[in-house]
Amino acid sequence: MGIFTTGAAAAVFGDGFLSIDPVARDVLFEQFTDPVVVVDERGRVLDHNAEAEALCERLGAAGAVGERYERACPALAAVAPLSALEDGRPREVTVRVADERRHYSVQRTPLSPRSGVGSTVVFTDVTDLVTYRRELERQNEQLDQFAQTVTHDLRNPLNVAQGYLELLADDVAAAEARGAADSETVRERFRAVTTPTLGCRR
Repeated sequence: MGIFTTGAAAAVFGDGFLSIDPVARDVLFEQFTDPVVVVDERGRVLDHNAEAEALCERLGAAGAVGERYERACPALAAVAPLSALEDGRPREVTVRVADERRHYSVQRTPLSPRSGVGSTVVFTDVTDLVTYRRELERQNEQLDQFAQTVTHDLRNPLNVAQGYLELLADDVAAAEARGAADSETVRERFRAVTTPTLGCRR
């Protein structure tokens, strides 16, 4: 949508935006479902759509067109100044709309790179995406906490079990040593009994 609308805007604005036929202008802005503010190369507001007025009522006031972006829509300029949008990269901002905090990805795109007529500032609502992302982050944090809790809860029993295994190993080693000693004692007694007997037979 952004590429199409920018191209359409460039075609229309090439000879001067303010001279466009009102009907053609309405058709053009119908292509935008997101709030759009059009500014010239000096940062003055050339036009905007109805969705942009929902973000900044000041845009609907008489005389807003022709004013600098910062004066015409100070609420938007505070979170998305034109200077911060010059690189053309999207910038995520938060705007309060009707007592509700909404998240927008804001991007400034030249109408025509060659003509220098101006640019569009498009506010794409990403509130649902941000909410979903934060929910995922919250769930990941809960999983991390659960893993830490399980690890902590298992550490003590495992340490106890390890201790028992070590004691058992010591007992087995001691038992083997005693068994070896007992076997040697039995052999010595056997030799003590059998040696005289064997001597008599000779």
